[in-house]
Amino acid sequence: MFNEPWSVEDVNRLSDLANEHLTQKEMSARMGRSPKSIKLKLIELGLYTKAQPSRPWSEVEEQRLIELYNAGVDFQNISLELGRTEQAIVKRLVLLRVNMFTLPQNQ
Repeated sequence: MFNEPWSVEDVNRLSDLANEHLTQKEMSARMGRSPKSIKLKLIELGLYTKAQPSRPWSEVEEQRLIELYNAGVDFQNISLELGRTEQAIVKRLVLLRVNMFTLPQNQ
């Protein structure tokens, strides 16, 4: 959606995403717009905040994170499914003490 005008539906969706406390990068990925476009529209709507607060993880999200990671899904796709940054994904896996390194087995 390069240089596409914002529709009412787009503005409503952006407002909903902002209320979910997603980062601008996450909003950008979900909406198919540049991070700069997202930021400018958030400013225009009065929804822009420099440091957006992170939202707490639910038990269901943590379980899904572990399932996806153990299934071999890459961080980018986990990030998109859970609506979290890749950095947040890695930090949570570390916090949950998920084994992120597999040593080769001697055969």
